[in-house]
Amino acid sequence: MTSNPNDPNHPDHNQPRFGDFGSQPPPSPSGHHTQVVAPTRLSILAILSLVTGLLALPICCIPAGGSIFALLPVGLGFGGLRAIRKSQGRTAGKSLAIAGLVMGLLVTIASTLFWIAIGSQFAKMPAVYAQVLDKDPAVVRTILTSAVSTSITDEEITRFREAFIADYSQTWAVPAGLGPMLKGYLAAGDLQALNDVQPGPMQSPIPLAVEIDGGWTYLIVLIEQGETLGSGLPAVANAAYQAPDGSLVWLIDTPPPTPLDQSPLPDPADTESGTPDPAQPATDPNA
Repeated sequence: MTSNPNDPNHPDHNQPRFGDFGSQPPPSPSGHHTQVVAPTRLSILAILSLVTGLLALPICCIPAGGSIFALLPVGLGFGGLRAIRKSQGRTAGKSLAIAGLVMGLLVTIASTLFWIAIGSQFAKMPAVYAQVLDKDPAVVRTILTSAVSTSITDEEITRFREAFIADYSQTWAVPAGLGPMLKGYLAAGDLQALNDVQPGPMQSPIPLAVEIDGGWTYLIVLIEQGETLGSGLPAVANAAYQAPDGSLVWLIDTPPPTPLDQSPLPDPADTESGTPDPAQPATDPNA
């Protein structure tokens, strides 16, 4: 009995089955065989995402700019992935887009956390360092370095506060928070006397805008990086306020800046020619 090749219940065993060597895959619903399209080019967005992600790493701590720039590789990475998906395999670079996207996200998170920490520390400064004008010398000593706290007298602390009151008023306010402090700096104006401050090793001057009756002035604290207070801020080695005439009145008297030597240098021609200095008495070589 012969089998009917057209009968589906009696297949022809002489024909290769699907999966055997030499057989063809089943046709797609459209009637054509499925073909894999090889990528022909890299996604420009993916490349730019990786490049900008690498550039964002060293600038993550730049104020505002680091976080804003880090958003660029994130946007380019998402755009690159979307373009690659729509290209139906003709565009490569998915790994580049993912790498740039991840670096952008990491830099954004790191930069945000960094500036949150800086902002929290900066927000503590006004309330902590304004205690240098407190009426209780014991409170003032809590923000001073250990060396200054043991050497300064209560009379010096009281005299500094009384001088501030005599120049301005008994009431003052130091704005708290980054925004109010920036407004205070704009209202107080330039602080030219800060150029005359000569900090010691590991010391830095920090100006704080102080609101007084009818205006603003500056309170300067000279912080020392080698010693930390309980608040986490550096201890104060000295402090000053800007007087109405623009000069600085210090908590601990400091010597004025040493003026530069403005005397002219000697003329090399006179030195080489042996011309005697008229300021020196002449000597007889035969004597």
